[in-house]
Amino acid sequence: MNPTLDTYISGLTPDRRTGRLDRDDAYEVLILLLAATRDLGIERTTPDRLYTLISNLDGGNVFGGRRTLHTLLREAADHREIRITAAGHILLRSDAPSDGGPEHTWSRLETRRGAEVEIVGADPWPDTHQAAPGPAWWRCTGCRGNSGTDAQDIDLMRTQATDHARDCLALPAPAASPDID
Repeated sequence: MNPTLDTYISGLTPDRRTGRLDRDDAYEVLILLLAATRDLGIERTTPDRLYTLISNLDGGNVFGGRRTLHTLLREAADHREIRITAAGHILLRSDAPSDGGPEHTWSRLETRRGAEVEIVGADPWPDTHQAAPGPAWWRCTGCRGNSGTDAQDIDLMRTQATDHARDCLALPAPAASPDID
């Protein structure tokens, strides 16, 4: 028996002309599908795999095309529902850091020309911890290099980040220009 979207789209009315859900409804359905996928123990996928999954579901045609899916995935990443890696993979763990930020940056190293290599974790580092509270990733703010999609032990990430900082010749990212009223 094929799975259906009935449980997710019941009560939602597709557009009469296109037969597709409006953007907000499609986003809501996507979030529910991602949660169901996570519940199955799947932590990583690609947009192509998600599109194939949705297309093969009964009622999947109301969702929209590949462009709609990519737009909704970027929105989900902005809302920290998922993490989209530089390689285009989708991490379904909602606690995976997407852009670091001060609350998740555990340490910063400087490259040869001044860019920063950040070691980040999914959780803020509590003041009372002597050891890392969980796995980590690293990323360079200059060349946009990173450790990939899999979180690793802090010692391994520190070694990789240090090696990258020593070898990277990228300049620091340009500062954001102030808003002019």
